[in-house]
Amino acid sequence: MLSDDDLAEKVKKEVAEMDRQNKICEKGSKYTKRLLNLTKGIKDANGINLISKCIRQKS
Repeated sequence: MLSDDDLAEKVKKEVAEMDRQNKICEKGSKYTKRLLNLTKGIKDANGINLISKCIRQKS
């Protein structure tokens, strides 16, 4: 059975891999601004810190 710490470590590794594979939008892009507006005031979920990133997808 996975502990909370095990799951947190797995998620950290997955996020790092996704960040490596994808391009993160610039801070001033309209998409990043929209995401920041939508998530304003949302800092955590059940005590877990949240980090929002806007990813550019290849079309």
